[in-house]
Amino acid sequence: MSDSLITKRALAKTLKELCQYRNFEKISINDLTNKCGLNRQTFYYHFQDKYDLLQWLYYDELFADIENIITFDNWDQCLLTVLEKIYQEKDFYISTINTNEQYFYHDLYNLAQKCFYDAITKLDVNKTVSPQEKNFFSEFYAYGIAGTVLRWIKTNMKNEPAKLAHGLKKIATQSETFAASLLNN
Repeated sequence: MSDSLITKRALAKTLKELCQYRNFEKISINDLTNKCGLNRQTFYYHFQDKYDLLQWLYYDELFADIENIITFDNWDQCLLTVLEKIYQEKDFYISTINTNEQYFYHDLYNLAQKCFYDAITKLDVNKTVSPQEKNFFSEFYAYGIAGTVLRWIKTNMKNEPAKLAHGLKKIATQSETFAASLLNN
């Protein structure tokens, strides 16, 4: 592991520790660097601000491991992995996402959109769906999944991660069956 990655992960860990007893908005760069034992310049060498750190933390902990392996065949398992990680540290994720949802939403949306675009391309064996339609359909599903996960977090994760992942998979599977029947007629 590179020194840069070690430093970034140390700052991310410190941010999570500070968020246990302080609102994200009230945490300063000084708070982070003092608790972590680093100087401000080191922080700014790696991140522009605490929001940049938060975005990196979401990506590193939730999406980096699945980004290159996710497919339409395994997306529900990848999503379940993400949901379980969030659920394990629900206080941190509820707090930071309620404060600023855009970074989390953006990464989840992009991952889902790519996955569904690839799935539509795979289903379209007769090449009847235009790239614009593929974008439209994949964006629709990505908004639905990202929005549903965001709502799950904002409502304090009342359902177990497996139940949410199963429900989303069921909708996608039924849509896939319907789409395949339309495309193959």
